[in-house]
Amino acid sequence: MRTEKQIQLLREQKGNELAAKSENLDSIAAKFGDSVNWFPDIKDSDVLTYIPILKNGVFIADYNDFQERYIFDAEVSENTLILKAEIFDNFYKKWLWKCSITCEIPVTCNRNLKLVITDYSDATLVIFNRQKRKLEELTAYKDNVVPQAGQCLNFFFRATTWINWLLEHPEIKEVERKGGRSRKAKSSQDENIKNVDNVVKEIKINNIKFKVSNNKTANAIKSKKPRRLVSCWEVRGHFRHYQSGKVVYIKPYEKGENRTKRIKKQYTL
Repeated sequence: MRTEKQIQLLREQKGNELAAKSENLDSIAAKFGDSVNWFPDIKDSDVLTYIPILKNGVFIADYNDFQERYIFDAEVSENTLILKAEIFDNFYKKWLWKCSITCEIPVTCNRNLKLVITDYSDATLVIFNRQKRKLEELTAYKDNVVPQAGQCLNFFFRATTWINWLLEHPEIKEVERKGGRSRKAKSSQDENIKNVDNVVKEIKINNIKFKVSNNKTANAIKSKKPRRLVSCWEVRGHFRHYQSGKVVYIKPYEKGENRTKRIKKQYTL
């Protein structure tokens, strides 16, 4: 069988497997067209939180005529977010595996995100390995595709930071209740369900749809109080401009309830 055919069959096989798996996961769905209206008043000095509100699940990027999905698993080690993602789409009207990525990024950062890819795979690499291609050929392929692979996660992280921004600024959060029913109109059965884990809750805020089985997460999404996924974060040094025309430099500092408990590492060079 020709190499191109093997690669295509593997993309289809794994794409279908991932699509079936994604149907049973907690999910976040966002429309790419809506992202032009996100972060209307953000400043360069503002710090964004990159931790997904779901530790694992599927992110659905809706591009109107097709979807791109990311089955992800996230964990935090000190100040670093480690994300593993399986990316696939139905651009060609069938589910095709795109790639698997493991990357590391700061938990908090401004919009100039520095992403480091620590592991990468796709159908071409899998088939090349099965064919026992030379190491030089494998390395050359990876050197060509890996530098651009991080672009696959641009919309994922833009949506993640926007969701966290909404949690931190609930005054701009627009919660849409399912079916448009008021709280008083809810039945006693609904009241019992919403307090039980493992029952999927469907929530929509600012046109982003969530399906979550964890009650604590559902409450955080709907809450009218500011919520942060990190208890301590750094604020970069920046200039503050006053109406009088006075400009003052604000030194870097830490914010958060656990700022006094944070252990700073010292490095000897």
